[in-house]
Amino acid sequence: MSLQEARALQDPKGAARQIAESTPPPLRLEGGIRLPNGYLLGRPGYFPTVHLSGSLPPRVTMQGEEREQRNLTFEATAEDGVFGIVSPKPIHGIWTLSRDELQEELPLRLLPRCTMRTEWPARADTARGMTDMQADVTQPVATLRFERASAPDSKGLESPLTHALEALYCRGKAARSEGEVVDLLCRVLPETRMVWDVLRSLEEARWLERDVNRTWRGRKWRLLPPQISTTSENTAICEGAWGEAELEKLNALSTERGIKMMQLRSAPWSAPLVRLEGRGLNRLATFGKWAFETVPDQMPLAAAPDCWLPDRREGIGHQVVGRWSEKHSHFLPAEAAPAASGARLERLGRDDDQDIYRLTGVGADLLLESRVAAILEHHRRSDIALFQPDGEGLSRICKDGHLPLELAIFLRRGHAAQTGPVLQADGTWSYRYPASATDLAALRHVYGSALSGSQAHGRPARSVLHSFGDARRRGLRPNLLHQGL
Repeated sequence: MSLQEARALQDPKGAARQIAESTPPPLRLEGGIRLPNGYLLGRPGYFPTVHLSGSLPPRVTMQGEEREQRNLTFEATAEDGVFGIVSPKPIHGIWTLSRDELQEELPLRLLPRCTMRTEWPARADTARGMTDMQADVTQPVATLRFERASAPDSKGLESPLTHALEALYCRGKAARSEGEVVDLLCRVLPETRMVWDVLRSLEEARWLERDVNRTWRGRKWRLLPPQISTTSENTAICEGAWGEAELEKLNALSTERGIKMMQLRSAPWSAPLVRLEGRGLNRLATFGKWAFETVPDQMPLAAAPDCWLPDRREGIGHQVVGRWSEKHSHFLPAEAAPAASGARLERLGRDDDQDIYRLTGVGADLLLESRVAAILEHHRRSDIALFQPDGEGLSRICKDGHLPLELAIFLRRGHAAQTGPVLQADGTWSYRYPASATDLAALRHVYGSALSGSQAHGRPARSVLHSFGDARRRGLRPNLLHQGL
């Protein structure tokens, strides 16, 4: 009897442990986004990883006869024995993975898109929505109106954001936590800090809707079903979550009916926009089983601060956890930004409730739940411009801040243009909204110096006549009489 056999008789558990340690771990796939029938999403940024022992990638055998199928390329990751798929484009196919020293095999099935959804998640009873401004306007100081314009078919290059949208569409069966949505988006973004701007852009495109928990701080995001929203008798834009398969169906049905479909994604990191032109848009929606809505073509606006929705909470139990810094254009921890004179914006927080934003120092004290409203109102009170006209619309000067959601949706619809982050010539990121000279003049009545151009930053603002010229070159027809010119 050998020494090893004798030890096995004396300690069978130890012998079993030795055998287990000498056996390589099973070949397996981890991560990825699961699809029906054992498939995984074959999109860059969302490929699964292959786990196996050793420093060599798995052996790959092609299966099936899909025309788009290609050989797989793997590269080692920072973790030993873990390999990732390398491909700049979506992948479709079936393969068998194996390793040389064992007969073990593992199937790998990839699809570049999800099947079309027929069910969409509803808001939970424990959740509610959040608005940035008053819904009812009794004394408007300005009214925005749609300005008919011919939008160019600026499809542009396919952005990695399209991979993130397909991943979100695949996960759209239920509402997802904010952390999960942020993680999915960050996998393809060039800079992690821009994730909140991208998320806002998707919210303005009505791809996603935010659900705020009624009893604690949690937030979730839901996909909204596809919808054709008409902006005039023969024009519409597509809102909601449109997966790739859904867009192909829309394109085919539109072509059959002589309806022109245009995809605008000239700003690659903003939510893409799909515009339809032609007769019978309601019949197209009925045949495709999509929601159909005729959206309002005007929007009355009240002047700040009357346009805001005050928070009914008194802040009991909340503590100051952050203060707005004009220098850094975002909130700093309370201890890093001591209270100063003049207009002040503070973030009040507690573990079991949503944040409250408190504005003091200039004008009447105001408590707001909307972060967007609080930042915009603080800039108005401080006489510091948050947005400026840039010849193509309205672009953000600071690092943080947006227009109210309801207003952004209206501008996006009226101009049939993207809203979202854009990369500027100097390499910095801004956030742009489409706006005509007429829009800008109206918005200045509402938000005052928060939209007064770039004069507060030492650069001359463009004149109203320059803005009108820009609008005419874009095919718009602004009314000079509204401006008293």
